[in-house]
Amino acid sequence: METKTLDIYSKITNQIIEAIEQGLAKEKHSLPWYPIDNQNPMPRNVVSRQGYRGINILILWASAEKNNYKSGVWGTFKQWQSLGANVKKGEKATHVVYSEVREKELKEGDKEADKYFIMRSFYVFNIAQVENYETSEEIIDSKAETSPETEAFFNSLNPKIIYSGDSAFYSYTKDYIQLPKISHFKSFEDYYSVLSHEMVHWTAHESRLNRTLRSRFGSDDYAMEELIAELGAAFLCSELRVTNEPRNDHATYINSWLEVLKRDKKAIFTAATKAQQAVEWMKENQQQTKAAA
Repeated sequence: METKTLDIYSKITNQIIEAIEQGLAKEKHSLPWYPIDNQNPMPRNVVSRQGYRGINILILWASAEKNNYKSGVWGTFKQWQSLGANVKKGEKATHVVYSEVREKELKEGDKEADKYFIMRSFYVFNIAQVENYETSEEIIDSKAETSPETEAFFNSLNPKIIYSGDSAFYSYTKDYIQLPKISHFKSFEDYYSVLSHEMVHWTAHESRLNRTLRSRFGSDDYAMEELIAELGAAFLCSELRVTNEPRNDHATYINSWLEVLKRDKKAIFTAATKAQQAVEWMKENQQQTKAAA
């Protein structure tokens, strides 16, 4: 792996670690994947209108929280210029990344070239950092209660859910989710936040994404799976416009997450990628179920 790629992994991981550690000092253990008041939607590009993916979601959410940006619209310096806008003097860019596939040179006897990834980086600015750009977009408030769309999304995936006891968990061996009764939650948003977390765990089953981590993370695989579920829940809640409040058990896991991230500079990239895959799997299967109805 090129030194530049290793440097990017380290730089981005250190930014996420710093954001998590800063969150530890806050009352509710705020983490960089909880957008401000859920008014900062999934980050997307101002030109392509496509959403950013994986680790870039965390990077841009962390930057938005740090700088109090209320919008999820971002673009490069040239993209803003192409729209007739200009970045305000003195504004600092946010560093995001993408991977580029390369092929090694063929050697005698090789049938095909081996492929490898190189991490590249570029810089973007939030809409709050530019001037001379008009938009009709409005900040969308989070939901205050349940909605038919949110209910339909989870129901269409047909998970087995048992409402019992006072704890929430997913049983991999028996393939079911256990949750307290809905009336035990402070709000519907709390309920959907916890359900989203457990649903990401649910996608790990061998009949779905067959997500196994032990081969790489060994004894850290439990902490990594919890981190994946946390990120996936944040991504999913943002898409469903559900406020994702920090869970009471976050403090239990945060130190273990930090230990893994500090030892393995690629861990947060892996967790974000796996979380994205879980959400996309649910969206694709939800759409297929909907189409078949």
